[in-house]
Amino acid sequence: MQVGIVTETFRPEVNGVAMTLGRLVDGLTERGHHIQLIRPAQGRDDRAAVNGNLREHLAPGFRIPFYPDMHAGLISRMRLRRLWREFRPDVLYVATEGPLGRAAVRQAAAWNIPALSGFHTQFAHYSRHYRLGWLEPVVERYLRSFHRATACTLVPTRDLQRQLEEKGFGRVEVLSRGALRAGGRWPGTHAAGRVAS
Repeated sequence: MQVGIVTETFRPEVNGVAMTLGRLVDGLTERGHHIQLIRPAQGRDDRAAVNGNLREHLAPGFRIPFYPDMHAGLISRMRLRRLWREFRPDVLYVATEGPLGRAAVRQAAAWNIPALSGFHTQFAHYSRHYRLGWLEPVVERYLRSFHRATACTLVPTRDLQRQLEEKGFGRVEVLSRGALRAGGRWPGTHAAGRVAS
């Protein structure tokens, strides 16, 4: 299959999301699937990887407040359409909820590409940590809207699955830290379910 992945973070960045996605990409490419990964450039010297079944595309990015080592990405719908004319994903996995992910979810809906999302970071809770607790309900509304726009949200634990279901995030399935069990299936839409089988 042709799998599109959109993320604000990926290797060589060192964080939980980048490590999880690295394992997911490795598992999918080992099974012979072709991956198109769209991410922000991580600096002036960053180059897109073309490695076997993995082809990266870099989007312009900007530093995320409170996360100086991470970038959020920006991409036009025109560029997404051009990339997806060359490589139309059978399924799209959007790992992060920033502007890059939002653009991808909207374009996937317009093109009837099944889209799954990942919930990796409790951004709503972080607002309290940064003394911006008044933003927590706003952030939670945005996240709920973002994830409900996809066919399914993948989470690493059953506990988080229950929390998001109770908050009205729609269909939520567990994919343990990006690991694909031998012979296992990737939860989500019917098309996505074929990816790892």
